[in-house]
Amino acid sequence: MLQNLKPQAADKILMLMGQFKADGRAGKIDLGVGVYKDATGLTPVMRAVKAAEQLLWQAETTKTYVALSGDPAFGAAMAGLILGPDYPGERLAAAATVGGTGAIRQALELIRLANPEATVWLSDPTWPNHPSIISYLG
Repeated sequence: MLQNLKPQAADKILMLMGQFKADGRAGKIDLGVGVYKDATGLTPVMRAVKAAEQLLWQAETTKTYVALSGDPAFGAAMAGLILGPDYPGERLAAAATVGGTGAIRQALELIRLANPEATVWLSDPTWPNHPSIISYLG
């Protein structure tokens, strides 16, 4: 079964990360993946994040599933944070996803349903799975 799979192209983002690591210049800043890294190249868990996680853990009362739209309070809080306090709530929808790529997949499926002739633009470089998802969805 696996012999039918084609080799995939090298991941350009991971190649960029390798180039950054190999660059000996001092004072460089890695903005390639969009996460904070300390001077040693590690991504530490910040104290504020640990404190927030502790508060969430203490307040958690259930592990039940939420609707596909996610936690309504979280969606409303994110909308207010991103769009400001006067966002048009009646024109906004939220959805829970399984991470960033899951969100992209869901958004692309919505685009396909709403406008099958839509053009989708990708950055270069992009993650190697994004063109495959777009191609698969037509």
